Amino acid sequence: LFAADTNIFVFAKKRCDAYKKANEILQSVYKYTYANKLHINTGKSCYVEFPKSKTTHNQNENDTITLEINGLKLEKVTTTKFLGVTIDEQLNWHAHLTKLTKKLASCSGMLNRIKDNIPTKIHKDLYHTLFENHLTYGITVWGGVPASRIEPLFKAQKRCMRIMFGDKEAYLDEFKTCVLTPVLCVDTTA
Repeated sequence: LFAADTNIFVFAKKRCDAYKKANEILQSVYKYTYANKLHINTGKSCYVEFPKSKTTHNQNENDTITLEINGLKLEKVTTTKFLGVTIDEQLNWHAHLTKLTKKLASCSGMLNRIKDNIPTKIHKDLYHTLFENHLTYGITVWGGVPASRIEPLFKAQKRCMRIMFGDKEAYLDEFKTCVLTPVLCVDTTA
C-alpha cells in the first residue's frame, strides 16, 4: 500500500511552540503508520518554515530546533515541489516561475525540432498540448504575481508562437478565436 504526498500545516504564535506542536503531530503520525504497517520515507520527507517576516526568519537561522519522525531529523528546505508547483518559503513564486520559464524554453525547442515534420493544420493543437498546458498548470495558485515577474513567461510564449506560426500576421490569424492564458495577454488589435 502506498500513500501519496501528505502535508501537515502547523500554526502557533511562537516559533518554538510551532515546532513542539509539529513534533507531537509527527509522533502521532508515526505511531499510526507503525500500527497500520505503513512506512514513512524519511529520506523524501522535508519541511518548509513560512516565517511571519523575513527579519524574524533571519534572526532565528542558527536555532537548533528541528522536526523529527521516530528520532530521524527531517530536512529543512527553502523550496519544495508539491503537485507540480514549486513552493518557496517566502511564497513569492520566484522558484516556480524560474523552473517554468526553463520548462517552456525546452518545450519551444522541442516544438521547433518537430514542427517541420508535422502537418501545419495540427500546429495549433501541438501548441496547446505541448506548451500551453505547462503555462497554465497551477496558474490559480501563482498567477497573482506582479506583471514584471510574468514577463519571462510572456516572452517564452511569444517565442513559441513565432516558432510555430512564423510572422506576426500568421500568428494573429491563427489565434483570432483562441483564448490565451488570461494572465498572459496578447494584443490582437495591432
